Amino acid sequence: MENKKTENDYRAERKARLAKNAAKGKNKTLDTYKLVKGVLCVICAVLVVAAAVGVCFAYGIPQRLLPAVTVGDRTYSIAEYEYYYATVYGTHAQQSYEAAQQYGSPALLAALGQYDYSVHPEKQSKTEGEETITWAAFFDKYIIDMFQTYEYYFAQCKELGIELDEVDMTEIDEAIASMQSSADMYSVSLNRFLGSYYGNGMTEKLYRETLKDQKLAEKYLTHIEETNEAAVTDEAIQAAYDADPTAYQVADLRVFGFSADGSSVTGAETESTENTVAVTDGNVAVTDGNVSVTDGDVAPENEILKKAEEFCNRITDEQSFIDLAVEYATEADKETFKNESATVVNAISKSIVSTNISEELAEWLFAEGRAQGDKHFVEADDGDYIYVVYVTKPAYREDRPKVDVRHILVSYETGVNHMDAHTEEGTEHTADEAAIFAADVAKAVEEFGLTVDYDFALAQNEKYTQDVVNATYSATYDIYETYLENATETNFAELADKYSADTSSTVATEDGSTGGMYEDVAKGSMVANFDNWIYDENRTAGDVGIVQTEYGFHIIYFVAENERSDWEDSVVASLTSETTETFNTMLEEIAADDSNVKFSAFKNYAYNKSIELIEKIYGGNYFTVE
Repeated sequence: MENKKTENDYRAERKARLAKNAAKGKNKTLDTYKLVKGVLCVICAVLVVAAAVGVCFAYGIPQRLLPAVTVGDRTYSIAEYEYYYATVYGTHAQQSYEAAQQYGSPALLAALGQYDYSVHPEKQSKTEGEETITWAAFFDKYIIDMFQTYEYYFAQCKELGIELDEVDMTEIDEAIASMQSSADMYSVSLNRFLGSYYGNGMTEKLYRETLKDQKLAEKYLTHIEETNEAAVTDEAIQAAYDADPTAYQVADLRVFGFSADGSSVTGAETESTENTVAVTDGNVAVTDGNVSVTDGDVAPENEILKKAEEFCNRITDEQSFIDLAVEYATEADKETFKNESATVVNAISKSIVSTNISEELAEWLFAEGRAQGDKHFVEADDGDYIYVVYVTKPAYREDRPKVDVRHILVSYETGVNHMDAHTEEGTEHTADEAAIFAADVAKAVEEFGLTVDYDFALAQNEKYTQDVVNATYSATYDIYETYLENATETNFAELADKYSADTSSTVATEDGSTGGMYEDVAKGSMVANFDNWIYDENRTAGDVGIVQTEYGFHIIYFVAENERSDWEDSVVASLTSETTETFNTMLEEIAADDSNVKFSAFKNYAYNKSIELIEKIYGGNYFTVE
């Protein structure tokens, strides 16, 4: 029988289908909700993680944990890489800046193949072997090479039992304390201060570890140097001297010079010893170790040659040379040459004479049979000067050991400033004040055997009047009396850092300040009065004295006499040079073999962060950041 559906049956089926579809739609809506909700949860989780990662990077946690490069068994983190990059760059930038101040232009350094601090390191190149790379890449290579040599150093230290001792750890503590003081000055934590200089990953703990690495490497290199030197016997030193005596001998002489070309030259310098031959207005005077020329009327060259020959022929003894120097000096320079030390050059070596004056004069001066009283005139190899020379002591071997001294320079400008202060205040330099200064000067003779030379000071500068010199000495004596309140080397060093005008001996270093120290001072390497005091045959450790030079007054503290003389050190350096060269060649080979170097996926990140760091520190001051 045919099954016929009624209208009501169709309506019932349609209603059931709608209900079923509605149920499916409901389930679909619930599934979509769950999906959206799940996606939102994931997004929120990602944002939370991203925020956490941002915080972590800001505090340098990943930089300390993530590797940048592995050398052998040692892995260096991103933070360590940034530290060494900032340190290496900072050293090169500072050296470049100082050289530019001396030579006048950072661009000149670039022309000579040196680093130019005024240009971004990624925008200047250098030749490295047969390859041309940016300086930024060179710094990167430098660091990797250093890591490779460190691996060798540390392995050798372990084998030889070389470890950091209490003194080393104390120096590290002092370096960290110095950083802490700087951080306190800026009212920031030590970690934040370190991070600003070396990257966010740097902390006190990591900084200490890097200092320990550097100290251990330094200790190993010192061990190598001392081992090489210890291998040189006294017999070997003497044999080297006997083979070529003039290479290690020195001579004393008096020198007077004329400018040969008739031009006006200012500030040219030629090193001899650390004493100077200074040419002023066409005449040469010794002021403290180089040849400097100032303007002056100079006769044509043939006339100068005639004058030099005439000067030379008229010399009968040392005093006649002194008198002739005054006679032949220009009017402007006569006061300078009245000082008997103006023409003195002591302990000058053959190599210095040959390099800076004339090969002919060097051969003549150090020829066998040369005697006191011999005289000569010669044109310098560069043709700029003609020198008249009188031998006061022919070639000899200076056997006195080198010495260590500290000094405090009180320059004549101190006295000038004192007088200027009176002028600015509208007051006068009173008779009472002058009497006090004069009394202090009187003590100079009584306590130090020092006769204050007013003409000598005035010859340096017309501002250096008797009142100025007295005021300068009085200021010197005040510092000396402060030293006497605590007569120790430590106190003297602190006073030098505070008062000395000679910043080259007081400049701050990572290990502190030098406290006016000059180490390994050879005979004849300082200006005459200074040199005579420190090389007095009765000088002993702890002696303190005051001397006058063309720079002002020096308070000198005699620290110690060293084991070797200058010539002995020269021989040792020559004999160990081959061993040193062999050692350096081995280090270059170690650095060239990169088979044990593995860069991580974060190496480029470490490099980029290092560039950002130096841009933050030096950009705008040293170079432009685009």
